[in-house]
Amino acid sequence: MFDWTKFRTISHLDKKYDDTMTEYYRAFCAMLKRTCGVKLSEEEAAVDLGVEPLGEERARKVLDRIELLSKIREEIVNHPKLDERLKVCQTSADMPDWWIPGQHDKDLLRGVAK
Repeated sequence: MFDWTKFRTISHLDKKYDDTMTEYYRAFCAMLKRTCGVKLSEEEAAVDLGVEPLGEERARKVLDRIELLSKIREEIVNHPKLDERLKVCQTSADMPDWWIPGQHDKDLLRGVAK
């Protein structure tokens, strides 16, 4: 089950129930997968709320972003060797001067996972 508290506040959907939002999210993900030609599970194929489809390019971008955020939340932030792996982070020209490798990388992962 998802915790919709923060999303509900940000999107001004205060009157929506968690079950309703979860059902729509699942239907939205099923629509994205259908649009991109990704095989659906039986559970996903059974979901149909008439979500208006997106174009294939946009659907692929949204699906990729959802998958990335899910992976960060479910696997990376909870990985038992995360701190050990973050110790090998190095500075990059793309990062601001104040960026402390490892420390700010972990903070960024935590922020994204919220």
